[in-house]
Amino acid sequence: MGKVALVALGGFAAAIGAAKYATGSIQVVLVIAVLATTVLIIRWILAYAEKHPSLATLEGTEVILWQQQQIMLAAKNMTPPNESIIIANPKGTPPQPNPPQGEDQ
Repeated sequence: MGKVALVALGGFAAAIGAAKYATGSIQVVLVIAVLATTVLIIRWILAYAEKHPSLATLEGTEVILWQQQQIMLAAKNMTPPNESIIIANPKGTPPQPNPPQGEDQ
């Protein structure tokens, strides 16, 4: 929900700016327009998050890596590349830590 908080904060700052620098009836129209736009953007973000919860929890590069790992694991006889980081499936269980390696095995 960090995106929603940033949009709300930006909309609040824009409404304050419009209220400070405009006068008369234009001030009221600007403040209402800024707040309506902010609410509309927040509504779009929440609708997208409800429709695509797994993608909404990840950010940019994490989405690409997660999708690449899903494709590679779905292909037969292929494993993820060694140099890529493992990103947990947001819908699945948390990843298990690697077993300890050493002399005690």
